[in-house]
Amino acid sequence: MNKQHEFRIETLEGSYYEIGLAQGKKMRKNYPYLIHLWENFEFPRPTSHGIRTIASIIKEICPQVIEEMYGFAEGSEVSSDKIFVSLSGYGFKPNIFQGCSQYYIHKNKTTDSNTYAGRNYDFSDDERYSEARLLLFYPENGINHVGTSEFIFGRLEGMNENKLYAGISYAHGKGKNEKGMFFPIITRGILENCKTANEAVELIKSIEHSSSYNYLVADPEKAYVVETSPNKISVRECENDSLVCTNHYCNDEMKSEQAMLMSNSLKRYDVLKEFCYKEEKISQIDIKKILSGHKNDGVCIHYYRAMLGTLWSTIFNLDELTCLYSAGPPCSNEYFEINLKNKDKINKILKMKLKKDLLKKQFK
Repeated sequence: MNKQHEFRIETLEGSYYEIGLAQGKKMRKNYPYLIHLWENFEFPRPTSHGIRTIASIIKEICPQVIEEMYGFAEGSEVSSDKIFVSLSGYGFKPNIFQGCSQYYIHKNKTTDSNTYAGRNYDFSDDERYSEARLLLFYPENGINHVGTSEFIFGRLEGMNENKLYAGISYAHGKGKNEKGMFFPIITRGILENCKTANEAVELIKSIEHSSSYNYLVADPEKAYVVETSPNKISVRECENDSLVCTNHYCNDEMKSEQAMLMSNSLKRYDVLKEFCYKEEKISQIDIKKILSGHKNDGVCIHYYRAMLGTLWSTIFNLDELTCLYSAGPPCSNEYFEINLKNKDKINKILKMKLKKDLLKKQFK
């Protein structure tokens, strides 16, 4: 039997403190994601020096988050020290891993002359592990953006009003840096403070990373994959007006950082690359097909117990500032549109229809 999980869409407006306060009040009672996070993951013990260190790093990446955290602390009745230490992601390396396939297609290659970027987000279907929360974020004195939330204040992927996309894919790299940052605040910092893909690359390169991720950053003219580990950073550029990434490193200098090479990641990479790098023009319908197809026909997957099942899918039009989201795998859920230019405001809960787990079958 297929499952149904909730996918929340929330519009957040006001000052950063007010946004944090509203979220804190909403999550004060029995929010499974936060309860699971605090009960099952080990975070550093709050100290005065540690708090100052974390605050200093956040101010370099995304200073707006500081006020939001203070507001959240008041609204949730959780100490700000605990919020800073745990939800900043400082020194954090997950022991459960996401999948994810990302793509970029320049307007030179599309039938409607628009540039597209986006991804399938792949993870566990256990609702304790994912917020499954899409935010339409309109802060006072800030940059508007749309994107999915992670660690409450961070982002998994998104697009800002400057026509900039940023998203992550886990890279299965080696090591951990206890003085580095986890990806959510980094992705949020890109969306809050960068106007171009070049600026995003420079921000990522300036940061110490606690664990290993591939960041795809893109604007209507340029795109890069920044391959990061606690020890190294390397940048890939477009080929044939296209760029893709999954869950492994591609640059030669990063190969020594690879802890595990997943055959499913290689397969999705090859399928997506063949599609994006072909000479024929690509339509939005074509993009939907590759994101909803399986095995040789696409990158939609349903190995949820292996933390590798598609939970949602995105298609960002970087020229028109619109995005399509499929709440649940696009093979069994319809896309809905959000117009960032028009500041669409949506507050509702959708039901994600998830396919039956295929782990009993051969896992490729």
